[in-house]
Amino acid sequence: FYCDPGAAVVVLNSEARIRLGPLQVTRRALFETEHRQRLLETGSALAQLLTAMFDQYIERRERTWTRLFDPATLGSIYDESFVTMRRRPLRAERFEESVRLEEAGRKAEVIEEVDGPKFIAHLVELLGTAG
Repeated sequence: FYCDPGAAVVVLNSEARIRLGPLQVTRRALFETEHRQRLLETGSALAQLLTAMFDQYIERRERTWTRLFDPATLGSIYDESFVTMRRRPLRAERFEESVRLEEAGRKAEVIEEVDGPKFIAHLVELLGTAG
């Protein structure tokens, strides 16, 4: 929404199946240095690459964690056990340089709760077994 509000409005008002993970909800998916260590201990090449990327990112941000907004929403497509969703009517319109959502129009799946620790544990396990 932030980078291209016009595109967000087009997509949200399209006929595409929409699953929306609002920032205030997906922010509960917090990836911290302890998760980094668990991922690194798996020994996978992918884990090494991802932890290197994590290290660069948190160093630049001068903190020891990052929120996984988009991965939490994307992950719910494959495993809904860590989210609570509700189908709600949703219509988007451009409002200055942002997007305003209204409870109208066609129904979209809106994530209302994220069990952040459960999602992060699932993600670490999944990534640790990949390549």
